[in-house]
Amino acid sequence: MKRMLNDASVMFNEMVKNEFVPSKADCTLAVKNFLAIGDHYVAIKIWKFMIDNYDSDLEETGNLLINKLCDANMLPEAVKYAEGMIEKGIKVTSATLSRLKHSLSREKKDGVYEELLRKLKSC
Repeated sequence: MKRMLNDASVMFNEMVKNEFVPSKADCTLAVKNFLAIGDHYVAIKIWKFMIDNYDSDLEETGNLLINKLCDANMLPEAVKYAEGMIEKGIKVTSATLSRLKHSLSREKKDGVYEELLRKLKSC
């Protein structure tokens, strides 16, 4: 499985380099699979591509990414991508916000969560 996903990563890079835009469904599936095997950085790379190339139906993938980043103790990245979603008008679900709050509270970074809420309310 990991070998196939490595091949998929190479193929994704080649597609982008050759200006062939993978479908949103393919990108969503790739993000899910890379997160499932713990390759968060490739999942993030594909997420960034999705943000740049698609402007709707990104909520499910974005929230999944944030939750998996929290699970992997990648809290700064989770906050960064939550902020990016808010700025782009992509809904961060209440379940994801709750998970971020819990994770940030555990790390004694309640102020970061409060700032995230301020950004959410101002958009």
